[in-house]
Amino acid sequence: MTRLTRSFAMLALAAFAAGCFESPERTVEKGGFTFDFKALSDARFKTGDVARGNLAEGLSDWKSGYCWIHDSKIAASDPRRKEVRKGVEWKTEDRELVITKTPALATICGDTKLTASVSGGYSRTVKLPDTAGGLYRLSFKFRMRHDTGYFGGLLFCARLSADAPKGEKAPGLQVFPLKDLWSEDGLWAKDIRVPPRCDRVELTMRIDGIGELRFSDFAFAKRHFDTPVTARFSPEENIDGTFAFSAGQCGLMCVQTRRNDETIAKRGLPEYELSLPRG
Repeated sequence: MTRLTRSFAMLALAAFAAGCFESPERTVEKGGFTFDFKALSDARFKTGDVARGNLAEGLSDWKSGYCWIHDSKIAASDPRRKEVRKGVEWKTEDRELVITKTPALATICGDTKLTASVSGGYSRTVKLPDTAGGLYRLSFKFRMRHDTGYFGGLLFCARLSADAPKGEKAPGLQVFPLKDLWSEDGLWAKDIRVPPRCDRVELTMRIDGIGELRFSDFAFAKRHFDTPVTARFSPEENIDGTFAFSAGQCGLMCVQTRRNDETIAKRGLPEYELSLPRG
């Protein structure tokens, strides 16, 4: 770089700096949220409509005493299968059901891997309002932590009624794991489909290993819909329903279909008719 070029560059930089410092103060647009995540969360985990038809309200129907060693290598006659109950505590605190897995389990089991396989939980049976099947919303608040092991979660199993046809295959066990969260309450909600001819469900809140699980505000209710089938755009309707397309280019819109009426037979791929605004 020549001396003349360097001089010109320095003058240009000085002029730019002077312009920046002398320019009037401008209002900076701070931006904002693209989506209202709080509103989305409230809609996702809302329990108001569930609470009115809550089939699992109250704490008294939850039964303590659920405790097993989940290791087939341990013989049924092994005294540890009964002794592990001494290392589990069940209690109620401030409208919360609490399962505490104490360090005594490590002494009883004598092995870290075996300790992690010991479960402890609360369980209950909930009678369904009918045997038509359908979609049920289940939600609760929880806190969980582990010192040994990692598993904790909800076990859900629908049971066939006594008058179900002989030979009908019973629904299987569904397991919904939870992740450790202790600093604040976690919110869990899910729509679970119950097959027809079931008259009850069995629920278990369980934690394995050494640690603690607390849960409250348990709600379970049948969902009711105005239409037998629901079709919605995904994921846009799970956010704010906004679509953006480039002019003159193809756009992709995914449709999610759900049967709300179990009596409707499953069919092949449905056809949709979509009306778009001009422009």
